[in-house]
Amino acid sequence: GSKCYLKSSICQTSNNPCQNNGLCIPVDDRMSLNKSTCLCTENFYETRCENMKN
Repeated sequence: GSKCYLKSSICQTSNNPCQNNGLCIPVDDRMSLNKSTCLCTENFYETRCENMKN
């Protein structure tokens, strides 16, 4: 619903799997095997924003 919020510690600062200032977004465990997804800044890419674009 409009007030739905997924609570997950995967994206906490100390656990953040995203690199290079990527934005970590928790994923509902019922919908995906991955616990989170990363939105990368414009200069980086890959699953965890680990690679720099040329």
